[in-house]
Amino acid sequence: MIILERVSTYACPLILLGDINLHLDISDDPHTVKWQSVLDSHDVQLVTSPHRESHILDVVVTRSNCPVSDVCVEPPIPTMSDHWFVTASVDLQFALPALFVNVGGQF
Repeated sequence: MIILERVSTYACPLILLGDINLHLDISDDPHTVKWQSVLDSHDVQLVTSPHRESHILDVVVTRSNCPVSDVCVEPPIPTMSDHWFVTASVDLQFALPALFVNVGGQF
């Protein structure tokens, strides 16, 4: 993920949100293995919650020193989108401003 390489030079908190279209619950899937390898090499944590037939598609990625809790996945409103709504609490008690990057979906 080129985006992680670019933002890794910043000292501010990082929050990546999105529907990555990988089935992260299938640990031996080659795409999942590569995804996890990229995350491990950039000192970030992956917070997930299952949806769509129990598959994990929507993610919250933060730096390892940025705690995430209360992850909740709500079903979509059928007339508005087929994407599920993900909420989470993120502890942003840092002196520097946060850098937010949306990696998927149309807003």
